[in-house]
Amino acid sequence: MKIPGCLWSAIAMLGALSVVPPNVRAAEVAGPPWARNWSAYSRQAYLSGADSDWDGLNDAEEEMGLVLWGEADSNDCAWIGGAGASVVTEWSWCGVDDDVQPLALPFAFTWGTQQWSRIWAGVNGTLGFGRGQPSPWSRPLPSAAAGPYPFFAICWSQLYLDPAVGGQVWIRQPSTQGVAVCWENLHASNAANSRISFQSELRRNGEMIWRYRDLDGGAGAAPAGIAGLQRDGRGWWIPSASLQSNLALRVAALNGLSSANADSDGDGIPDGIEFRYFTPARPGAPHLDPAVPDNPGDIDRDGLDVIGEYLHGGLDPFYWDSDGDMLSDGYEVGARLLAYDATGIHGTYGDADGDGVTNLTERLHCSQARLADSDGDGYSDATEIAVGGSPSGTGAVVSATWLAPVRLTLGDPGLDGATEAYEMRIEPLSGDNRRFVFQN
Repeated sequence: MKIPGCLWSAIAMLGALSVVPPNVRAAEVAGPPWARNWSAYSRQAYLSGADSDWDGLNDAEEEMGLVLWGEADSNDCAWIGGAGASVVTEWSWCGVDDDVQPLALPFAFTWGTQQWSRIWAGVNGTLGFGRGQPSPWSRPLPSAAAGPYPFFAICWSQLYLDPAVGGQVWIRQPSTQGVAVCWENLHASNAANSRISFQSELRRNGEMIWRYRDLDGGAGAAPAGIAGLQRDGRGWWIPSASLQSNLALRVAALNGLSSANADSDGDGIPDGIEFRYFTPARPGAPHLDPAVPDNPGDIDRDGLDVIGEYLHGGLDPFYWDSDGDMLSDGYEVGARLLAYDATGIHGTYGDADGDGVTNLTERLHCSQARLADSDGDGYSDATEIAVGGSPSGTGAVVSATWLAPVRLTLGDPGLDGATEAYEMRIEPLSGDNRRFVFQN
């Protein structure tokens, strides 16, 4: 069905107004502090539904087992080309509009407790099971009007496939672990100057990568529509207007969660925080799983547990120095420095209190990075350090008889060619309360 250009412009404008969730338009106050604040895209998906247990995942995400994690990492962003792909030949004629075609999958794709060996690709940017989703009319999900069959809305919009200008839909298996379905060089309805290309890679482990190469609906912006999914009367979504060209989103498979329990696995960490560190796409990489008890505590021994790592900036709970400035996360938090920022006053050689002593030197002398006179004895930290005094103690100068040279050689005890992690502490014997701490 073709729509006159003037009528479509009006429809598109109404669609753009209606697809923004009211709670997204409202002040960003919904949800606990860990409610997906690290990604604008996952935040929108989260806010599209209720979060009954206040854990940072909305009820639909937990019950459906597919969650919009956010932007994919660099390893998953590369566009899968169409060389050797199977083009859907039923669409290789000019004039096709609203249509769906079944595609055989090279492996069973798992969604929840069901496995699917066939998927229906719709011209209007959808992938469906059981039957396809041919409608060009996108709407917030879940929606009874969208029908009873489960489907993914990769870029659900009024799209038009014109083979005469290279428009096509194709499927290709780039590896044994995934299969890509691609919409390439489509138009946004009657806008001949538009260019729409996107793809969905479905993986054996149940997750997907949605890639958007070209999203020019004719005016430089993405076409009106939505991205999201629906199954069994549940769904989440984001407006396609928030998408952009060269974007890749990761939809993570996540089963075994409860929408009525903020800590589904009972390990003491809210589901939403564990989801922040949920990276099973990287085999062997340390991660947390909200469906499996796996609380490591303070595994990196930086003075912060997992909840503390997240609340102080989404820090790395598996590495003691998240920003790589040789100041441990726990020290920086305690010293009121940003543990995720290695620049300016928060970095190794920054001087947050302006006393002439760098943060690293303050760390080694156990003085305060935000206080010029840490021990309040009337002498600045810089002055006490210069004369051999203790900026964090009495200020007395230690006797030279207590000083001894130390030579430290760092080797490679692991014999693997990699730098080892060391920490050496020399505790006082003289009554001086200073400690010397060395970290490579």
